[in-house]
Amino acid sequence: MQKRILITASTPMELFLLSSVCKLLATKDHSLSFDLVIRSTMRHILTPQIEGLFSKVYYFRFPREKSLLEGIIVGIYFSVMIKKIINNYDVILINSFRELSANIISKHVKDKSKLIAICSTDPTTSEDFQIRRPHLSYKTYILSKLLGYSVMNMRWCGDSPLVFSKDYEVSPFRKALYISEKDETTNSELVAVPPPFFVLTDMHSQTRTFKQPAILIAGERIPLYPSWSAKDEQIYQSFLSYVKENFPDHHIYFKPRPGLTNVDSMKLEGMKLVEDNRSLELILMSEKFDKVISMKSTASVLASFYGHQGYHLYHMFNCPKDFLDATDHLYANLKSVIMINNNEDINRVSLAKKDAESIGSIYYNAIFGSKSSK
Repeated sequence: MQKRILITASTPMELFLLSSVCKLLATKDHSLSFDLVIRSTMRHILTPQIEGLFSKVYYFRFPREKSLLEGIIVGIYFSVMIKKIINNYDVILINSFRELSANIISKHVKDKSKLIAICSTDPTTSEDFQIRRPHLSYKTYILSKLLGYSVMNMRWCGDSPLVFSKDYEVSPFRKALYISEKDETTNSELVAVPPPFFVLTDMHSQTRTFKQPAILIAGERIPLYPSWSAKDEQIYQSFLSYVKENFPDHHIYFKPRPGLTNVDSMKLEGMKLVEDNRSLELILMSEKFDKVISMKSTASVLASFYGHQGYHLYHMFNCPKDFLDATDHLYANLKSVIMINNNEDINRVSLAKKDAESIGSIYYNAIFGSKSSK
């Protein structure tokens, strides 16, 4: 009997992550059928190649928690619409599993074993966060109480108001997959899986606009930290000069980080400024780069996930110890991104070729179970 799978996407990251999982699952079982619920404002990023993965696409308004009144109105609409279709599926894959939309979906799924969270990182990392600042979390509590499966609470890391997570009082999810390049686990409820994005790059190979060998440098906030010095700036400019001198056959593209990178203060001679409106994810999916370089950005991580060699530069600088330790901890679960300690390290390559069929089997077994293990 044909299995029907539904994915929900309220951000480009969710769309690309879950679409690539669908593509991998299809390499294992061609009879699978996929449908998509997507935020109505995201039509413009749904490429023909991705849209072709799905039998049906539903365009819904997704509730947000910025405004309590708007959250209630849109949340009721979302509840009515999702209730009409949600129990027609064998599996529901959700990335942002702690968001209000996921909580609403969970409320209306009769068989909770159908719900599977596919997380960008290990979801247990926020378990030590504490419930604090009730004045900042009242909207989350009220909206989840009114519309969701379970009340949700905001949790903060230490005293920082910027590092937080949300958590269910009673989680509806019986299984979660999380992306990792290192971890292996036999836990049937929490499963580490390799990054799936590379299949989207293969799907879009005929749409590339950058025809020459290319290197992408992702912009960052400068100064990178409060003690950023003239020596750090000199190290960075020296590295950029080294890349331009040693890769003369490559087109070198620089993509500023919106709202953070001051292009006017940078020496970008010999580089091509990426000024189109495409998101970084869409560029990485649609183009081919031999190298993607950033100071410490997740751009380098995403690049490696999409099949480009990623590099981080922050070990080259005189970073404060707490900054260095925190950033190292953030990326501890990665092995494909190369850490650059000197200019020559840009010549190193660590990215292994990914096999869609074998990785598809990993996802299929994690979601549906391995027949050989029964």
